[in-house]
Amino acid sequence: MPRARKHDGVVHRRDGTTIWWIRYWDRSGVPRRESTHPHDWQEAQSKLRERLTIKKGETLSYGQRTDFFLENYSKPPVRAEKAHEQSLRETSQVGVWCTPAC
Repeated sequence: MPRARKHDGVVHRRDGTTIWWIRYWDRSGVPRRESTHPHDWQEAQSKLRERLTIKKGETLSYGQRTDFFLENYSKPPVRAEKAHEQSLRETSQVGVWCTPAC
């Protein structure tokens, strides 16, 4: 079980860059770091809050989960454009037979 932390996440800049980065810990206690790509602190902060909201167990429907994945983890530079296109096809096919309770 991961130990408790004083802060859930941090928004910071790496030395010599203008891009904001976020650092947070996932549910299993593994530290995660990712670039937010914007040069605006407010946008970076909102991206961190979004990650932490999902992390803390907010209940999401299937559609919300797939939208979140497609927006944040399926697009370049995280994954290749072809992989993103494949994810779009797969989620649209699953959405056809998935009931609203999914």
